[in-house]
Amino acid sequence: MKNSKLCKVCALCFLSVLILSTFGADSALAKWKDFSFINYSGKSVLFLYIVQSGRRDWGKDFLSSSPAVLLNGDSIACTYNNKYRYFDIRVVFSDWTEAIFRRHDFRELWRLTLFDRSGTYTIRSN
Repeated sequence: MKNSKLCKVCALCFLSVLILSTFGADSALAKWKDFSFINYSGKSVLFLYIVQSGRRDWGKDFLSSSPAVLLNGDSIACTYNNKYRYFDIRVVFSDWTEAIFRRHDFRELWRLTLFDRSGTYTIRSN
């Protein structure tokens, strides 16, 4: 009876090691979460980039599919990997000006809101 339980435990351990080695520990721990990005900047947004802090490139534009432009007052649903805590955000407006926010904390994030405060753009979580 004890040997049977021991065999089951060993088999589970082996299976766990096999899965982690095949897919990687990072993939096993990653969780994708949704949040809303709301534009109250007073301008239309042409491009929206959100990447893990420290990356050298901006990656994929969140507005590359639909909608193609995020009008003032509109929002878009986004997904991020909550394995990482800090993200950089780049917003390019219809007049080709941009706002960049570095190392924004995404812990427990469910909404990001972009504001224009007298010509200075700010971003607020939740």
